[in-house]
Amino acid sequence: MQKQWTRIEQWLGGHAPFLLKNLRPGAPSAAFAKLEAQINCQLPETFRAFYAIHDGQRSQSPQGLFYGLLFMPLARVRDEQMTWAGLVDMNEELAYAMRSQPAGHIKPLYANPLWIPFANDQSGNYLGLDLDPDAQGTPGQVIVFGRDENTKRLVAPSFEDFINTLIEQLEGGNFVIDKTEKLLEFAHYPDGTPFEHPSKHPLDVFGRGM
Repeated sequence: MQKQWTRIEQWLGGHAPFLLKNLRPGAPSAAFAKLEAQINCQLPETFRAFYAIHDGQRSQSPQGLFYGLLFMPLARVRDEQMTWAGLVDMNEELAYAMRSQPAGHIKPLYANPLWIPFANDQSGNYLGLDLDPDAQGTPGQVIVFGRDENTKRLVAPSFEDFINTLIEQLEGGNFVIDKTEKLLEFAHYPDGTPFEHPSKHPLDVFGRGM
């Protein structure tokens, strides 16, 4: 993922240097070992390679690298994953409301220990790796899940695809920067459709289905 990080860093340096300065150094191998031991599952190599260069962001708020969402350090990834793993008892109670978009790609659950969050809105909603997909999904796909996300949404078939799409959106000019608040937001959906309302939530960039 070095080539991808080079492009991200170059873009940030020219457009959002406050975010470039906010990136942490790379994660050590021990940090990956702790997370993999916690979930009893291997992480995708592209995910490991990405975090080996920058282990998330330093600040908690309001700056967010991923579509305005905070890029979480692995230590926080472990904490958030543990919290959600403890909520699986709610799956039966909330099963009636859970959906997958597209259908059959993400298990229609409230919580899954193998949904590994890596970016959050600091209100209980996440971008994450799905290491336990439904029948039509792909292990390691990137999804939207969380407290307010009854419909779990497929974002990308892999972490590498997610990062490549992010870079294409940035380099393609689909961004708005609030230099006063130091925020990076997106102007359109990836297909070019404008957002309907200026007070959009960052996760709205991945579709309107709830």
